[in-house]
Amino acid sequence: MAEITYDYGDETVVITGASSGIGRATAMRFGAAGATVVNADLREEPKDDNAETPTHVAIEDAGGTARFVRTDVTDPAEVQAVIEAAHEFGGVDIMVNNAATHYTGSFLDVDPDELDRLLSVNVRGVLVGSQAAARDMIERDKSGVI
Repeated sequence: MAEITYDYGDETVVITGASSGIGRATAMRFGAAGATVVNADLREEPKDDNAETPTHVAIEDAGGTARFVRTDVTDPAEVQAVIEAAHEFGGVDIMVNNAATHYTGSFLDVDPDELDRLLSVNVRGVLVGSQAAARDMIERDKSGVI
């Protein structure tokens, strides 16, 4: 079977939660395909046991272009700041709302504050990120992917 290759050389991709896990893997693939990657995460250092360097550093070490912007996806001002950071590279072309959290305790032990935190990151964060990216694309009269 032939290998599929992608060329994102002219694209700027913002990925929330790109320091670890699926977000990191997604960022690394976009970086390998030539995209400029903006990692929007709460922490720069990866949580993955097999990852020794921050995502943006690993992309740069492989010859790509990347930047880390500390971002709390539940805070619209911080999300807007990451969108503005993408302007350094021409603006957002692709927005990947990957940041998420989970609860590892018992279902019966979930309290309202924990539920609010989960919903804030996993639902509100996606809405805030999608709206910010869409507004940026509309203002620049540039289509993109969210």
